[in-house]
Amino acid sequence: MNGSVEVMPGDLAYYYGSADSAAILRNSSSSNLAIVGNPSGARFTSLNTNCNNNVLTIDWTAVQQFNADRYDIEQSADGVHWTVIGVVPANRTRYGNASYSFTYNKNVSSAVYRITASSTGGERVSSYTLESPCSPNAYVGVTQNPVYSSTTVRIGSPTTSRVKLVLLDSRGAAVHSSDAVLNSGVNSLPLDMSRLPRGSYTLFIRWLNGKEEVLQLAKE
Repeated sequence: MNGSVEVMPGDLAYYYGSADSAAILRNSSSSNLAIVGNPSGARFTSLNTNCNNNVLTIDWTAVQQFNADRYDIEQSADGVHWTVIGVVPANRTRYGNASYSFTYNKNVSSAVYRITASSTGGERVSSYTLESPCSPNAYVGVTQNPVYSSTTVRIGSPTTSRVKLVLLDSRGAAVHSSDAVLNSGVNSLPLDMSRLPRGSYTLFIRWLNGKEEVLQLAKE
């Protein structure tokens, strides 16, 4: 794992070369950068978050090329406006899969997080977003998306409850259905997609009280 650096206000100029470039970065990271450019085909193969005593740890694996530069850890309260909270330099001795980790001691339970990869040429590509696992009553997400074989659905619950998981393909046909019992806290439910063809899928998570969450999954 590479070391991580927490960015404090005023420190961005140190990482990005000048006060002007720091201002440009702050402005750009305040917009919704779902995908901006493609750093030589960089992509994320996994993104995981964990919470321990309200300390957030983000682990990710990226497929990177020769000109990988850095990974910005970004936080948002609304999923639209993003703030850089940390920087992890890319390991330029590793091509292909490279794993990284970042620990944040000021976790906000209501925030969402993402990782943005930047190349030396200034190209940027962002991961999918994940809610903070330090908010167990509201957390719903998956540990890997795109899915190459299987993934884990993580669902937070304030009490013991039952849910139904229904996975639909791009035509709306149900390709998986299962029931599960949730315990208080964050629950991990395995989802095997190894026999499904590549494509887009929609996962519906339905509670007995009528609540429903929807996740979009991509199978590679």
